[in-house]
Amino acid sequence: WAALREGRVIGVMLIATGVALYAYGRLPHRRRPSGALVPHPRSLGQFIVPFGVAASPNLAIVPIILASVVLGWMPFLLALLAFTAGTLVPFLVLSVLGTMGGYLVDWPWLERSGDSLSAALLTAIGIVAFFAL
Repeated sequence: WAALREGRVIGVMLIATGVALYAYGRLPHRRRPSGALVPHPRSLGQFIVPFGVAASPNLAIVPIILASVVLGWMPFLLALLAFTAGTLVPFLVLSVLGTMGGYLVDWPWLERSGDSLSAALLTAIGIVAFFAL
């Protein structure tokens, strides 16, 4: 029951994010007199956002952490460190590689429809999470 409820909350959040991203993609963007889009300035946010999207709590570790507390501080810290390293390292590596790879892609159709495709994907994942398909 709790997993279904959690899935519904996550589903609604993903659907809302997808709809908001689609709406943002429909806003007019600044153009130069030549008609070319003005590129957005590079910011730290472009590199932080993928990490924030990827970082999600994993409830499977909670019983292990609670069980390790009974054994003392050292087993607790080791369990926490192992989980942190095993979660954070792949997130960081895959996020950096994906971000670097994304900057290498130069497909005009993807530039035009990237926000819409991302919004559709987020909304689809949200629907799957909401209905627990």
